[in-house]
Amino acid sequence: ELPVTFPSVSAVSDTTDIMMQWKEADCPTCGGAATRDTDTLDTFVDSSWYFLRYCDPRNDEEPFSQASVDKWMSKNGVDIYIGGIEHAILHLLYARFFNIF
Repeated sequence: ELPVTFPSVSAVSDTTDIMMQWKEADCPTCGGAATRDTDTLDTFVDSSWYFLRYCDPRNDEEPFSQASVDKWMSKNGVDIYIGGIEHAILHLLYARFFNIF
């Protein structure tokens, strides 16, 4: 059933319970019990923004503010990433994509 819509969450503390309930669904084909697949992105995509949280670790309203990122990150973003070649290339590629667009 498309589009899939997410439930409203009024507080961060409610997120886990609400999302666990949302994850359980009815199969559109047979009507039986089903579980939505929530692991749909490559792990490099999932972790392509987390480093920006270090710029604003005490922000309780959003993952990070634009002002903090502007203050702590260079205009070119991350210049070095320590890890294997594939690991480093994909993290930097996705991280630059997220930060440019």
